[in-house]
Amino acid sequence: MCYTLLVMFVGLVLLEIFAGPISALFGLSGGTEKMCIQAMRIVSLSFLFAGANIAQQGFFQALDAGVQSLVISVCRQLLFVLPVAWFFSLFARQSMDYMWLVWLTFFIAEGISMGIGTIFLLQINKKVIGTLT
Repeated sequence: MCYTLLVMFVGLVLLEIFAGPISALFGLSGGTEKMCIQAMRIVSLSFLFAGANIAQQGFFQALDAGVQSLVISVCRQLLFVLPVAWFFSLFARQSMDYMWLVWLTFFIAEGISMGIGTIFLLQINKKVIGTLT
């Protein structure tokens, strides 16, 4: 978990610092480039939660808890992303000033999924790991 969080933290810092030069690689201009930089900076905030989710999924698979791993995967990639993005897109349709809300979806989905994964880890700790000691 520590290594995963470290790698994701480094990715977050690099993307925050180099969002401008990275967006320049795509040949964007004006408002599109500004929107790309904003999106990268907001989405990169979800990296820490994503790293924790990926590590948790590995834990679940190693401890023969594949269902919990599947639940986390579905939550972070489908269940929380689509409805939240749709809801936020209603505001973004009214004004492009609210487009940043759509990118916030990833942060919210990863955060909620990490919370669910933490609950699963506590349950597995009690049932599986607690019985080993």
